[in-house]
Amino acid sequence: MNARDQAAHVLRRFGLGASPEELDRYERMPPVKILESLFDFERTAEGFPINPYELVAQPNGELQFDTGRITRWWALRLLLTNTPAREKLTLFWHDHFAVSGEKVEFGPMMLGYLNVLRRHGAGSFRELLGAVSTCPAMLRWLDGDTSIKGRPNENFARELLELFTLGIGHYTEKDVQEVSRAFTGWSLRNLYRGGDLKARRAQLSDALRDDRPLIASAYSPDLNDDGVKTILGKTGRFDGNQVLDMLAARPETARVICSKLWSFYAYPDPEPAVLQRLTKVYFDSKYQIRPILMAIVQSKEFWSSKCVRALVKCPVDFTVAFMRQSGVRERLLVRRAADAGPMTPLPNEIRGVADVLTAVMNKQGMLLLYPPDVDGWHWGTSWVSPAMMIERIRFAEVVTRNGILADVLKPAASSGPEAVVEAFSKRFDLPLKPEQRLVLLEGLQRAGGATAFDRPQTAANAVRTLVRLTFAMPEYQFC
Repeated sequence: MNARDQAAHVLRRFGLGASPEELDRYERMPPVKILESLFDFERTAEGFPINPYELVAQPNGELQFDTGRITRWWALRLLLTNTPAREKLTLFWHDHFAVSGEKVEFGPMMLGYLNVLRRHGAGSFRELLGAVSTCPAMLRWLDGDTSIKGRPNENFARELLELFTLGIGHYTEKDVQEVSRAFTGWSLRNLYRGGDLKARRAQLSDALRDDRPLIASAYSPDLNDDGVKTILGKTGRFDGNQVLDMLAARPETARVICSKLWSFYAYPDPEPAVLQRLTKVYFDSKYQIRPILMAIVQSKEFWSSKCVRALVKCPVDFTVAFMRQSGVRERLLVRRAADAGPMTPLPNEIRGVADVLTAVMNKQGMLLLYPPDVDGWHWGTSWVSPAMMIERIRFAEVVTRNGILADVLKPAASSGPEAVVEAFSKRFDLPLKPEQRLVLLEGLQRAGGATAFDRPQTAANAVRTLVRLTFAMPEYQFC
């Protein structure tokens, strides 16, 4: 594997696809340096100027606060961001701490949850666990806002032990009951009073100006059960923070987190030796996530044939990566007014891209911010069922409508159809076997060959043919 191929592997797994521009930038770096650069969020300009409330604000002046607005905003951010590794990691944590807009219908609460995942995702797992546990969306999702002394709700405690930390088989029903007591006393403070449109716009404007949420978490010590509890064999007057300290320090938690990270970034079910190495990093770094990611890219197994181009693409990897590689980013951002404020309705063209991208991923089985259940999505081959494959091939009709790909490939057309296929394969990180290259070349010839790029209509048909054939390839379903 040459240096460019190594860079592409890292970018496919830790980023959102490998565009030619990214490969040009990273191919001279060793893999560890690439990953360090990808996760150097502090010194990387986000490059995404769109405020979520530009999607909440409607062209007619109305405000729509449903979670679907935040879903569309996140889809845009995935497409346009300069920090794709942060968004990919945020997707991982969204699946791990699965909260859904089916129940949390107020979009700003889900925005706060997303921001918690983004802010803490590469740092301390213990800090992330604490921030997620008491964020408004999680309190609403698992009924923590109704859990009080004398009447604890067990929903959050159960998922905390089963899904977020220890895993099934490493706790008892009594532990669930006792942990639920420790997390009593939390509620929500609603600072959004509603009213007519003028009042609602004023409330949002004030919140944005003062950098405060519309709904916040609140803690009432008098509603917390501070009595003696026995949890995982230890007895004391444990509160929620002490429980989280206990859970983050458990070897079972280390194995759950490291196994899920490896499965997300490398391949399912890490070997015992791999898991042992990663859990050691978890404890040596005091639960830091970034060093675990570095250990993954330094593992010889990450560079094996079992890993490289062997992980089934989820809908984000399939759709967002292709659109990022197509060069749509620059064309979209120039459509946005430079002086747009957070309550300026987003231009229809950009809003339309957000709508389409969200709808396409939904048809492929992943509606962002709406995981199917508390266990998140089911990854792997479920993404490529016959029904999902039909939707993937149909995506070719959508992604070739705007003419961008035809413009990108047109310079190569002057050198003949073989040059077009070569340019296409390089742009979309497509390793073609001789027989696959022949399939694309024959398809292009049927669509008019290189001369098809002389006119927009025939060029669009030629590009659509190439994309449709590519999306149908079994190999293209893997990253």
